[in-house]
Amino acid sequence: MSPPELADVATRGRPRDADRTTAILDAAVEVMHDVGWDGFKVQEVATRAGAGLATIYRRWPTKEDLIAAAMRYDADFTLEVDPEAPPTERLGMLLTNLGDKMSRKGGSVISVFAAARDHEAMRQALDDVLHNTVSVTMRDLIREITGAGPELAVTLADAILGALLFRAGLLEDETPGADFAAEMIGLLDSIRT
Repeated sequence: MSPPELADVATRGRPRDADRTTAILDAAVEVMHDVGWDGFKVQEVATRAGAGLATIYRRWPTKEDLIAAAMRYDADFTLEVDPEAPPTERLGMLLTNLGDKMSRKGGSVISVFAAARDHEAMRQALDDVLHNTVSVTMRDLIREITGAGPELAVTLADAILGALLFRAGLLEDETPGADFAAEMIGLLDSIRT
């Protein structure tokens, strides 16, 4: 997968190495999952990626910009589900992936949401990832599974995402992934139209 937001940025100096960018984004995702927003240090990302701070700050001028890019990058992997699988299995895979990512130690979802209130880049990344990508995918799958109309599918997708955020963020459920997915699939099965 190609790292986001690189093609449009004019740079000085030598050309940017896509492998370096991928290594930085991978490291940023790891650090975010390990220590969360509050403990996130760009220096730790640089160390894990084997990159200099100047290399990182040349690509992403602030910590928030780096985290926003890492969130978008990580979402690409979250959404990887088997397109040939039945809709219930695809939704199960999506919810399992989301739950696993949201519940990693240190990666407090609540701290990311709190930070997004004050940092436009992060707010936009959350909106892109959760609303424009994950929620839309969930709505389509819910419609396939239940036969629900668009308004009900939106409500159900929002309720499921809200429940997942509640369990992973506030209850700090260490494993909402597969169990949560099974519960939500059961709920959707019970309301098929």
